[in-house]
Amino acid sequence: MITLRFYLLIIIILITACNSKDVDMKNQVEEVLNTVKAHNSAWSKLEDLSEQEKYIHDDIVFIAPPYKTPVEGKIQYLNNYKRFNEHATVHFFNEVSPKIRFYNNGRTAIVTFEIDMSFDFDDISNPSWKGMDMMTLVRENGRWLIVSDMYAKRGEN
Repeated sequence: MITLRFYLLIIIILITACNSKDVDMKNQVEEVLNTVKAHNSAWSKLEDLSEQEKYIHDDIVFIAPPYKTPVEGKIQYLNNYKRFNEHATVHFFNEVSPKIRFYNNGRTAIVTFEIDMSFDFDDISNPSWKGMDMMTLVRENGRWLIVSDMYAKRGEN
């Protein structure tokens, strides 16, 4: 005969299993967002390519203006930011309204966010640059790495 204790034990196991999945997903979201923010801080605030490199997959693909073809690989990707930092002074960079979607049993994440940025490039001031960014991250060896990055300036409409 099944006792009340048995039913309580089953209920406790189910509740614990559900809560641990919620906590795990919350941790995943936090890890992904922290990776994106740390990457963006490394180039926009710290201007530190070695710090930025920690968050980038070796085979990253970058699509952005003004390039006519994708930038491929970590070295080319970092060289892009090196050239930018040689000419620009970033006053602020903010990720606005980030959204994260998980795929591939939680091993792939796509992050989209609006960009709110202010910078000077050579003699040109951009006090209110607005754009959109989409990054794809993969989980490898217990950490999230950015495997693709694509941004665009937001239009006036």
